This record gives sequence, C-alpha cells and structure tokens, in this order.
Amino acid sequence: MHIGLKLRDLARKKNISVSEIAAKLGRSKANIHHTFSGKQDISVSKLEEISIILGVSPAYFWTDHRPGSYGNNEDYITMAKSVVNDNLQAYESMQKDMIAMRKEIDLLEKLLEEKQERIEMYKREISELREDD
Repeated sequence: MHIGLKLRDLARKKNISVSEIAAKLGRSKANIHHTFSGKQDISVSKLEEISIILGVSPAYFWTDHRPGSYGNNEDYITMAKSVVNDNLQAYESMQKDMIAMRKEIDLLEKLLEEKQERIEMYKREISELREDD
C-alpha cells in the first residue's frame, strides 16, 4: 500500500482532517490530498512532519498493521543499521584517505623546502661568481 494511503487511513482513524494537517504544515489542502491519494510522492521531511501530527514514528508506515499481521519495525531497523554501517565505513575510508593525503602533503612540503634551500644556495653561488668577475 502506498504510504500516502496509509497516512490517509491513520488520519481518519485518529479523526484528524486533511484541512487540519494542511493548516499545521502551512500547505494547501489540495497538496495534502494529493499526497494522501497516492498521486504525489512524499518526501522524507514531509513524512516526518505528518508523522508528528499523527503521533507516530515514520517507521510506522513501513510496517503491516492489519489484523492478524505481526508487522514490526525489523525491516526499517535493518535498513537503518545498514545505512549507518555504510556511512561509518565511508567515514572510516575518508579518514584513511585524509591521513594518507596529509602524509603526502607533509612530504611535498619537505621536498619544496629542500628545493627552495637549493635555489637559495644556487643564487648565492651565482652571486659569488659574479663578484669574482
């Protein structure tokens, strides 16, 4: 079932009108109606806002609440854990890359310093040679 339809059904169960939700969100009644009818996709931020008004977690809409079902948030939790794990791995990888880049920058700065010292040495030698002429 489309999340918009689940939103509509829950709003009806809680006796909260489309007009009331629209007013609390600062949106048009038509906008909310299109979301509830499934004609318009819903953003995560909009789902969170409506969930607060309806008094449920956004995870509520990924579970099966029909009589006789044992819907729970396991799929949502598994997905969230996977996202967190992926983000952690990406963060750790970026940290390693940054450490490697810092080492490379340090090495390049040292090489640059050595080259600048060599240039200064050559300048002095040239100056001394000119003075000898």
